[in-house]
Amino acid sequence: MSLDNVLVWFQDEARFGQRSTTTKIWAEKGARPRAIQQQQFEYSYLFGAVCISNRHTEALVYW
Repeated sequence: MSLDNVLVWFQDEARFGQRSTTTKIWAEKGARPRAIQQQQFEYSYLFGAVCISNRHTEALVYW
Protein backbone atom coordinates (compact mmCIF):
# COMPACT_ATOMS: atom_id res chain seq x y z
CA MET A 1 0.00 0.00 0.00
CA SER A 2 1.41 3.39 -1.03
CA LEU A 3 0.94 6.57 0.93
CA ASP A 4 1.64 8.84 -2.07
CA ASN A 5 -2.06 9.72 -2.48
CA VAL A 6 -2.80 10.35 1.21
CA LEU A 7 -3.83 13.90 2.08
CA VAL A 8 -3.11 15.07 5.63
CA TRP A 9 -5.52 17.71 6.97
CA PHE A 10 -5.36 19.68 10.21
CA GLN A 11 -8.56 21.12 11.66
CA ASP A 12 -9.47 23.56 14.42
CA GLU A 13 -12.58 25.29 15.69
CA ALA A 14 -13.33 28.47 17.61
CA ARG A 15 -16.35 30.18 19.15
CA PHE A 16 -16.75 33.96 19.05
CA GLY A 17 -19.50 35.69 20.94
CA GLN A 18 -20.81 38.33 23.23
CA ARG A 19 -22.44 37.74 26.56
CA SER A 20 -23.54 40.84 28.47
CA THR A 21 -23.68 40.37 32.22
CA THR A 22 -23.43 43.85 33.73
CA THR A 23 -25.51 46.98 33.32
CA LYS A 24 -24.64 50.55 34.30
CA ILE A 25 -27.19 53.33 34.72
CA TRP A 26 -27.15 56.86 36.06
CA ALA A 27 -28.57 57.34 39.56
CA GLU A 28 -28.21 59.58 42.57
CA LYS A 29 -25.57 58.60 45.08
CA GLY A 30 -26.95 56.05 47.54
CA ALA A 31 -29.91 55.08 45.32
CA ARG A 32 -30.34 51.52 44.03
CA PRO A 33 -32.48 51.76 40.90
CA ARG A 34 -33.59 48.68 38.98
CA ALA A 35 -32.63 48.25 35.34
CA ILE A 36 -33.74 45.70 32.76
CA GLN A 37 -30.75 43.86 31.35
CA GLN A 38 -30.50 42.12 28.00
CA GLN A 39 -30.17 38.37 28.55
CA GLN A 40 -29.42 37.24 24.99
CA PHE A 41 -26.29 35.43 23.95
CA GLU A 42 -24.91 35.77 20.43
CA TYR A 43 -22.33 33.28 19.20
CA SER A 44 -20.66 32.40 15.92
CA TYR A 45 -18.65 29.25 15.33
CA LEU A 46 -15.72 28.97 12.93
CA PHE A 47 -14.44 25.60 11.71
CA GLY A 48 -11.32 25.61 9.55
CA ALA A 49 -9.01 23.03 8.01
CA VAL A 50 -5.80 23.12 6.00
CA CYS A 51 -4.16 20.40 3.90
CA ILE A 52 -0.39 20.46 4.21
CA SER A 53 0.12 18.38 1.08
CA ASN A 54 -1.51 20.69 -1.48
CA ARG A 55 -2.07 23.91 0.59
CA HIS A 56 -5.86 23.84 0.23
CA THR A 57 -8.00 25.37 2.95
CA GLU A 58 -11.66 25.05 3.92
CA ALA A 59 -13.73 27.00 6.42
CA LEU A 60 -17.31 26.96 7.71
CA VAL A 61 -18.96 29.76 9.70
CA TYR A 62 -22.14 29.05 11.70
CA TRP A 63 -24.20 31.62 13.59
